[in-house]
Amino acid sequence: MLYKGDPGAVPPYYAPIQSARVYSNAGFSAQWNFKIVWFSVGQTSQYGYGSPANGSTLSAADQDGVPNDCYLWNQSAYASKADMHGDITLNSTNATTHLYGSGANPLEFDWSPITWDTTTVVDWSNLDYVTAKVTHYHHTCYPSHIIYVNDWIVYRYDAPRNDTSYITSCLLGLNPIDGYQTAATHVPCN
Repeated sequence: MLYKGDPGAVPPYYAPIQSARVYSNAGFSAQWNFKIVWFSVGQTSQYGYGSPANGSTLSAADQDGVPNDCYLWNQSAYASKADMHGDITLNSTNATTHLYGSGANPLEFDWSPITWDTTTVVDWSNLDYVTAKVTHYHHTCYPSHIIYVNDWIVYRYDAPRNDTSYITSCLLGLNPIDGYQTAATHVPCN
């Protein structure tokens, strides 16, 4: 079977997305704070015998509309968001965002989800030079993991291989990626 993730994901990655948005009264006299964490999953589609119909990539020719026949397009589903979590701690000079959870292919058994647990601190003590630093990360070694702050990449892990043995070992949790950043990244406000 072949799988295709959500082509409309921003950025165009085929994995669950967790987002956090923090607004603060930094530098203003009004007293207000707003924080929210939300989760997004794209549709996963499964294709069977005969795909890709054009011989190289999935295309409109693979969309036969006949479910569960194991030929061309077979079925589609959305992953569960039940195990996606997030917390935000906010004070006068920074916000700490803790995003953690797991996501699995909704068309396969749930024995091998991708997992993540990251903590990112955004520091606006100097409003002319806002920074972000990932103070902790722990995640599966496949697929890639990326953290953005203000549209700037502050952490990026690209899986070094895309072969079956590597992916299987990662999804079994055998090669977790652990660490922290020592340097902060400048993340100008947009």
